[in-house]
Amino acid sequence: MNEKMKEDDKKVVANMNVDGMPWYDPVRAKREKEGKKVENDYSSMSRNETWDFVMAIYRFLLPIAFIVIAIYAIVILLIGHPWNT
Repeated sequence: MNEKMKEDDKKVVANMNVDGMPWYDPVRAKREKEGKKVENDYSSMSRNETWDFVMAIYRFLLPIAFIVIAIYAIVILLIGHPWNT
């Protein structure tokens, strides 16, 4: 791809904020009709707040992942044990 194709011009091809979709936000649709700029909820977060947010997610998910991996290991050991004796 050449540089011209890689460049993002920020044009919206189709509005995906459509009534009936699970992500539909009527407030956003109203603001877009009024011509106000719509920002993400996370745009006001500082770099430290974003880092704290990501680390909180990891602190929540890592123990769950380790438990799932441990359960799989135990099941594999229990299933493989009869063939080893």
